[in-house]
Amino acid sequence: MQYASSPGPPDFARVLATGDPKWATRAPIRNARRRNNHIHAPPSLYAGARRRLGEPTLNELHGSIDEYFEYVDTDFPCNVTVLPVNDERITWHYDTTARQCARPYISDAGPPPRSNIVKVSRRHGRPTMTYVVHPAVWAAKQANTREPPGDVVAALNRMQGDERAAEIQALAAGGLVCVYFADATQLD
Repeated sequence: MQYASSPGPPDFARVLATGDPKWATRAPIRNARRRNNHIHAPPSLYAGARRRLGEPTLNELHGSIDEYFEYVDTDFPCNVTVLPVNDERITWHYDTTARQCARPYISDAGPPPRSNIVKVSRRHGRPTMTYVVHPAVWAAKQANTREPPGDVVAALNRMQGDERAAEIQALAAGGLVCVYFADATQLD
């Protein structure tokens, strides 16, 4: 999906000031060698005893069918931490893939949080994706409250009108977001 974009480095403060995610969105990159690397966990990693949590649900944002599982006797490292969007340690970068939207990164987060909740997402014609669910994201999901978005700029680009305005307002007030661990080899 192609989004409105702006030249130069991402400016998330301007996204919050204007309500327009284009300030943290770059023009599409048309290069097959720069495919998105979502850094998800391989499904083979999760072969232990588990129980399904609820029924499969449609994720309208991603067009996937999602299932959640709780692993009984093990936990796994998360690929994100959860912080307020205005945390001073966060930097915004485009990665080296074809992804248009900037993401928040942190380099001094300490050891990754761990979780025993895993999400399995299936989309027709695409490989099954497996994610370790951060405890704060799972708690928000269980409480039926705003979940910290994993790809906040992409989510803003997909939102319209009142939904986008409400999310911008939550972010401007220091709302929580998933923040990726900085790996200099993956950032533009």
